[in-house]
Amino acid sequence: ALVVRTTGREEELVLSRTLLGKAVRERMALLVHDAQSDENLSVADSIKISDIRSAIAVPLIDQDKVAALIYLDTSRIGSFTTQDLELVSAVANQAALAVANARLYSELRKAYEDLENAQDSMIQNEKLSIIGTLAASIAHDIGNVLTPISGISKIVMRNPEIDDKLKVAFGRQMQRLKALTHQLLSFSKPTPPELVPTDVNAQIEDTLKLVQTELRHDEVKIVRELGENLPKVGADSSRLDQVLINLAINASHAMEKDGGGTLTVRTLADGSDVLIQLADTGCGIPQEKLRVIFEPFFSTKGKKGTGLGLFSAKRIVEEEHHGKLEVESVVGEGTTFTLRLPAVK
Repeated sequence: ALVVRTTGREEELVLSRTLLGKAVRERMALLVHDAQSDENLSVADSIKISDIRSAIAVPLIDQDKVAALIYLDTSRIGSFTTQDLELVSAVANQAALAVANARLYSELRKAYEDLENAQDSMIQNEKLSIIGTLAASIAHDIGNVLTPISGISKIVMRNPEIDDKLKVAFGRQMQRLKALTHQLLSFSKPTPPELVPTDVNAQIEDTLKLVQTELRHDEVKIVRELGENLPKVGADSSRLDQVLINLAINASHAMEKDGGGTLTVRTLADGSDVLIQLADTGCGIPQEKLRVIFEPFFSTKGKKGTGLGLFSAKRIVEEEHHGKLEVESVVGEGTTFTLRLPAVK
């Protein structure tokens, strides 16, 4: 039985499965003048209950399958004629054509979307291939320059007149440069990160020491809102450094155009994750650009940017640290980047 709504009431409409089934099985238009006098139909309960006499059933065929059915019946004998059957069949043919067109449109749209996705994937792979080749070349050149500098620096740092804090800062910058070189090589020959339990607050303090001079030069004020008793996260310190430095420098550049601003660095626990947020008061990023800022070679800095910073940051956070890098931005108010890292159990 089929429930239909008429004049605000729900009513049960009993359709003959016998007639419907016959039309579907035979895939032919069916015209019945008196179902009660037909030996094959009169025994059906649905025909008896509904007192069906005349009926028309016309299947809609699409791809050699019955997609739908047009069905009419009445309790009067001989109500439908051959002309009525021809009219309903014509309507059914047009309806079947419409169903076929809708299906073909859906298939065409799906094929177009698949082709578009495949094209995007090819472009992305081509970009990654270019990055790998370029990174390997740059890393090789940096390594050639870094080797003699490292040797000379060891000799210079033996000078007792050089402040110990300066020695430590210089050593950390050298380590950072080596880490960046290894990171460049990882684009062409990926190496697994060394994840160890890490205190995110201590990591942030070390990172801010490296960028505070540049931020101060850009008249950027640093505000710390670091949570207490946070669980540790599994992290590769040098690679997480790269992400945080990149985000901090980007924030500074976004604010220097307006004569400085505030960079708020925040940490907090969120369920089984630890969040690191860097929020600036810069110019913000338009919504249409937010969708593509993590793509390789896309930069909001024009010719000044390489378009690899955020792409690399997202890869480090999500592929290497099994976390999530998210961004929210409002034009004229600022941008917030959130690193979501799983806590060490």
